[in-house]
Amino acid sequence: MKRLFFIVILFSFTTCTELTKQNDKKYFEGFVEFKLSFSSRNNEVANNLKKNYGTKVITYINSKGFFSREFIDSNNVILWKEVYRPDSFYYYSYSTNSDTIYRSDVRKDEREKNVNIQIVSPVVILDQFYPGCTALNKYVDKRTGSIENYYATYYFDSTHLLNPAAYKNAIRGGYEKVFSKFPYLTVGFTQELENRFMIQGYAMRVVETKIDDLHFEIPGNKIIIEQD
Repeated sequence: MKRLFFIVILFSFTTCTELTKQNDKKYFEGFVEFKLSFSSRNNEVANNLKKNYGTKVITYINSKGFFSREFIDSNNVILWKEVYRPDSFYYYSYSTNSDTIYRSDVRKDEREKNVNIQIVSPVVILDQFYPGCTALNKYVDKRTGSIENYYATYYFDSTHLLNPAAYKNAIRGGYEKVFSKFPYLTVGFTQELENRFMIQGYAMRVVETKIDDLHFEIPGNKIIIEQD
């Protein structure tokens, strides 16, 4: 279940032509705080997701393309953390109560068959309309050979450009395919594993500020396990 949660990431959108026109702009640095909600046909699944990932997530991004996400419960306790370091192309995820870190090379994704992208209607977030797109990822389950559909919808703020390092060479989850077309800050998202669950996150605030590199450090006292 936790592996499936990490398939998609954060960010957003413009065409390659638009990116060329915008390349004189500075890259966004700061954080976005999202309110989280979970739904499923199985109440136990939804309750477990909330237990593991809390009620909000804060995404920290620096101007070099590094980012991290902290999943926080209603008591402001960090339950889960994810870090992407473009200097190594590794994506790390771990429970703060565990001695294990899962590490994935974003340049590899043997499960992925293809990624289809469609524009969706804008939604209101923070009293403004934001455009979006949905990426359909098809994955092959290695155990059964069956194909699973995973839908990720992103709503983006075109006033905040992301450093291409955040998605360049990232095959995993279709990151590069999506974000090279739409490289803007995400202010809302939904993630849906067909017939299993849906996760929604909408920005409560967006803050431009200098981000401490400590947010992107990997704990040295945990066991690292490679993840397909």
